Amino acid sequence: MDKKTRTIAERAEVAADQLLEAAKSGDVMRVRSVLAYWFGIVYDEGMQHARALAEQPPLKATVERLREMNDQLQRRESQTVLPAVKPRRKDPRRED
Repeated sequence: MDKKTRTIAERAEVAADQLLEAAKSGDVMRVRSVLAYWFGIVYDEGMQHARALAEQPPLKATVERLREMNDQLQRRESQTVLPAVKPRRKDPRRED
């Protein structure tokens, strides 16, 4: 088990212990605050990990290329005028 995994497992154990203690007390606000706190910790770590991945050279180049492609598509869509679509005539041979 690597250091990061062990840290996550240790934090999960601490979170579970705190949640059990809060639940045993019967205080709903305490349970909510423990859940909110640990959700914040997990969310922050996940965002840090995602940012670190996005900054890696191969991924950063891919992200930049995708952003440029998205911008080009948006510019094309804003310049494109779509032709009016004529409603289809009902085929008398088909039963719908």
